[in-house]
Amino acid sequence: MASPKAEAPVDRLPAELLVMVFERLLDIRSICQCSEVSRRWRALTSHDAVWNAMLSQHYVDTRLEVDLMAEGSADIPAPRLKHVYAHWHQRYRGFIDSYARIRRSVLRLEAWAGDNCPPLLQSLAPGLGWMGSESMPVRELLSVVSDSPAMRDFLIAYHLHDGQRRQRRFLEYGLFGSYDCYGEVCSLSWLSSRMLQVISMGQFKLLVFAWCHTSRNYLGIVVDCPPAHSSHILHHVVQLQPQSYRFVDKGLFGEFFTSYVDDLVSGRYDVHDNIISMLPNRGPHTGTSISRGIRTTVSVMFCPDETPAFRIYRYQISFE
Repeated sequence: MASPKAEAPVDRLPAELLVMVFERLLDIRSICQCSEVSRRWRALTSHDAVWNAMLSQHYVDTRLEVDLMAEGSADIPAPRLKHVYAHWHQRYRGFIDSYARIRRSVLRLEAWAGDNCPPLLQSLAPGLGWMGSESMPVRELLSVVSDSPAMRDFLIAYHLHDGQRRQRRFLEYGLFGSYDCYGEVCSLSWLSSRMLQVISMGQFKLLVFAWCHTSRNYLGIVVDCPPAHSSHILHHVVQLQPQSYRFVDKGLFGEFFTSYVDDLVSGRYDVHDNIISMLPNRGPHTGTSISRGIRTTVSVMFCPDETPAFRIYRYQISFE
């Protein structure tokens, strides 16, 4: 006669404690593996608390997903969060990591702008629809950019916000900073998808996504380049000053965007009259000295000018 199977010590834990353990896995593969251990574990891994943690980890707009699931159906009960996660995961297949990374930064940007720069928050346009049944799919952008892993963060950014509105009252509130040059405000605004353009510079092609109409300074992504340069510059964001052809490599779009938002939130860029200064107040591209207890911080940038005979530099000096 076969002896009864011994109960594993972990199965003696109350259901509430096991659910708390599963909440902290935050890994879809691990949760699926746990669900195959026993009927009890399968039921516990389906608990809404577990899938709420998964949805929160990826910054999923749960209400939007529920609304999309309910389209065309009336009087249906609220879906389990496990099914909400499955619906979201299916919609963004291949973009899961990009969605979580960029939406986290967008939520931080919106919260920061609401407190520090309300006109900037008002200038952010609604996002494009996704590649499903919505009327304005992000697929339109794929005619401009390649659907490569390096560009998926860029596509998600436009899915969440289609750049900034180009109304005159928002022109000086550029997301990527501004500076005052002889009384004229130069502001680097995030372009909408309809204003994206690819420009050629010799053997290089750049997708311009941020532009200052005054200085013609812009941010672009290198979308084509000679093979010898592709390993270290392809799909990187560069800030280019057309008159001098000087550029700053800012890394892949996801790295650039998330680090820039982190810098805004941490106060690395000053805000005056709701305008973000393009010059940082600490860190790289700044110099600091302390003399007799006074800290002096200096940052400098080259300001392109239409007249080649002039070279204009702007300095920001602060004392503490």
